[in-house]
Amino acid sequence: MKNITIALALFLSIGAFSSYAQSSNWKDGNNEINIGIKPFHFGPTSIQYKTKLSQKNWLRMSITDLRVLDGASGFRIGIEKQKNLIMRSRITYGLEPGINFDYDRIDNDFSSYDVDLGIPVGVQIHLSKRLLLGFESRPSIGIYESYVENDSPERVTNFGGGLDFFNGIKTTLGYRF
Repeated sequence: MKNITIALALFLSIGAFSSYAQSSNWKDGNNEINIGIKPFHFGPTSIQYKTKLSQKNWLRMSITDLRVLDGASGFRIGIEKQKNLIMRSRITYGLEPGINFDYDRIDNDFSSYDVDLGIPVGVQIHLSKRLLLGFESRPSIGIYESYVENDSPERVTNFGGGLDFFNGIKTTLGYRF
């Protein structure tokens, strides 16, 4: 419940501070905030901020897996391209490295972490000049995985990689300003 409150407070405060920005149509806007929601998961799963670098290129930064109180979270930063489609919509695709970790609060150390390279692909549908609804999938290549154990002398028990071609579709509610 705290995650929902924090996400909504952040979403509303940024919206209030940026209400002075005037957009002439749905294609305008230099910044975007997205709150990710996976179907059948209660509450937000990620918070993402995008800023426009050029006409079609955006820098995207996100905090993923908002289970910070449980010790799990992640951070991603990458580049995204956006191309306008018909009917107030656009396609998005890009390249985004990220790190995810799981911190064991009982043992007070990291139980696992991994680094991956993702290829986010999605569609955004603008509900108004500022509000949008997005659908995104992120196929990824796992570059490095590690599971830390205090009982073994090496501490790290597993290195490896893997491919994840479909990890579900994330729904986002966004605000462009």
